[in-house]
Amino acid sequence: MIKFQAAHRTHVGLVREHNEDHIEVWQPNDDGDGLLGVVADGLGGHAAGEVASEIAVRHVLDAYQANGTDDIGTILASAILRAHDEILEHAGADPTLHGMGTTCTAVALTDGKLYVAHVGDSRAYRWRSGLERLTRDHTVAEALVSESVILPEDADNHPGAHVLTRALGMAERLQIDVLDPPEPIEEGDAILICSDGLTGHVSDAEIAEALQTMDPNAACDHLVQRACDGGGQDNISVAILRADG
Repeated sequence: MIKFQAAHRTHVGLVREHNEDHIEVWQPNDDGDGLLGVVADGLGGHAAGEVASEIAVRHVLDAYQANGTDDIGTILASAILRAHDEILEHAGADPTLHGMGTTCTAVALTDGKLYVAHVGDSRAYRWRSGLERLTRDHTVAEALVSESVILPEDADNHPGAHVLTRALGMAERLQIDVLDPPEPIEEGDAILICSDGLTGHVSDAEIAEALQTMDPNAACDHLVQRACDGGGQDNISVAILRADG
């Protein structure tokens, strides 16, 4: 029987005054089946970003905890859309929140399957026999990769690497990426979700090594420290969900 363990951390970084990230992990029972992780990286500055990211995470947690027999991917995507609507409503009603938005990436490990729903540039990775990115950044740079204008290896250093093309609160209509169909979970799988405060400073090779060699708590601490060592230019949030025998 596969059991699950998880850990998460968030850090303001070394430059920002406020932490606009929000990250949560929910484990419903002792063996961890049904584990959920969700991260949101708020946009809009100070309180506005914090409000938006909190709204996103709250909606996903509430919807997942109350889920019935619906498809988990649909539950996660619908919750993100409801959060999007609430963010637009708040931004329209309060001038101090105008322009706020957030990314949102949610993963669930339940009934032997992995579910992912995603908007923005907060990423999900899986370590199995190697490191695999499960999400595609919704950024100008990634769009240029898709159009074969730039090479994939040049995307992270492109001026458009952090210019979002899609996020909650950005436009009236929002498209959610969902892993479809959900994929089987295998013993030893490690899933990482994070804000770009991590991936802006920590390489895929360093992420892979941490997931392969460390337990979730140690890996979270290590990766946050590596991001700070690299400059800590942004808020840093990371969660690791691991399937063990």
